[in-house]
Parts: sequence; structure tokens; C-alpha cells
Amino acid sequence: MVYDHYLAKNWEHYSSVPLSTFVNQVHAYFIRHYFTFPNRVKGFLPFLVKSRRLENYKHIWGVETSLSIMSNHTSLPAKSACATKIMLEQYEALNAEFAAFFEEVQQMVKDHL
Repeated sequence: MVYDHYLAKNWEHYSSVPLSTFVNQVHAYFIRHYFTFPNRVKGFLPFLVKSRRLENYKHIWGVETSLSIMSNHTSLPAKSACATKIMLEQYEALNAEFAAFFEEVQQMVKDHL
């Protein structure tokens, strides 16, 4: 989820399609294929779409909100405030790590295709 934040935050460096447009396309795909998803996914999918969670990962509060929600519905411990604090303390280092990782991912995809 931390990498989701950096991807969303820096989206314009990786895609010519605006993030909001991409999220709309993903949501349309999810809606078209709604009945093919497992029941558990069907349960949270409407909220994911309505809250625009994928787009809101660009904000720290979006990451914290998602972690908090996950802690209420999974075995993830309720430590979203702590995770956010650590993320903010290490913000630039994590951003650099993400940029290096994503560059490798992009190269692997190019090599594979």
C-alpha cells in the first residue's frame, strides 16, 4: 500500500492517462465483471468504487484510511497511525526505493514484451 501511494502520487511520471481517468476505467472493469468476483470481493467493491480508494492513495490520509478499514475487516493489526508516522518519517527514502523498484518493473515488462 505504501508503494500504491507513491505510484498514485507520481502517476504523471508513469502514464499519459490522468489518474482519475485510469481509476474510472478500472472501476468500469470491476463493475462489468462484478458477478465473476468472489463474494468477499463483491462485499467491499461498491465501497472501493464509491470512495475512489485507488485514487485517494495519493494522499497520506488515503493510505491511513485504507489501513484502518483493513484492520477492521482482516487480521491486520490496528496500527494505521503508527504506520503512517513511520511512512512520513521515511518519506523520501521510501519514495526513492519505490522509484528504483518501479523502474526495474518497467524494464522487466519491456524485456518480456
